[in-house]
Amino acid sequence: MNLLLICSDTFRWDYLGCYGNDWIETPNLDALAKESALYEQAFGEGLPTLPARRVMITGRRIVPFEHHAQHSDKVTVPGWHPLFYEDVTLAEHLLAQGYATCMVTDVYHMMKPGKNFHRGFEYWYWVRGVEDDRYNWRDLERVKDVWPTVTSWSGGPQDPRHWLAQHINGRVQWKSDADSLVGRVMTKASDWVRGFRGDYPFFMWIDCFDPHEPWDPARALGPDAGVRAKV
Repeated sequence: MNLLLICSDTFRWDYLGCYGNDWIETPNLDALAKESALYEQAFGEGLPTLPARRVMITGRRIVPFEHHAQHSDKVTVPGWHPLFYEDVTLAEHLLAQGYATCMVTDVYHMMKPGKNFHRGFEYWYWVRGVEDDRYNWRDLERVKDVWPTVTSWSGGPQDPRHWLAQHINGRVQWKSDADSLVGRVMTKASDWVRGFRGDYPFFMWIDCFDPHEPWDPARALGPDAGVRAKV
């Protein structure tokens, strides 16, 4: 049996058609829900990005929160720390049981120095460019045509090294939904599954940072930037 774990950051359950929403189109997830167990009384123990993922892939509780400062990470909230050396991840366990293991993610917090969330995966792919990921230029000259719109929408940050400057420098290169971060993650994951030829099962973890601030769908910066995706 193949196993697939899909994680989407800050995705509210009541925005899915399978949970009764009638104004947001989620036909693919709704179809999956019809063939799956649908939980109606499931609650996260802790919801910040990294603590929540630590619970999911290790089964270890995060309450009470502990704080372990890291010089390489400006996020300092309790519970926001790497996997412990003694943690056994779901991927490590399944790899030992003969599974192929693959992770496709754009969540740069998991990929920061020392975080080790890719542990146990034979194959892992990091789609770059989310939020404050040190990937794109922080160059206001490159995005001067759209920066007034961005600053008006976001409350007006003028610091040229603001993370939004970095995000928009990557964002203006999008031509369609396929270029968006979610689109690139899902395309890579689909390509990997289609190319899998093993006579043994696989475990895949697909993890997207969206929907997350800056809440930036593919057509947000102009009518020609893309079309609305149906998930």
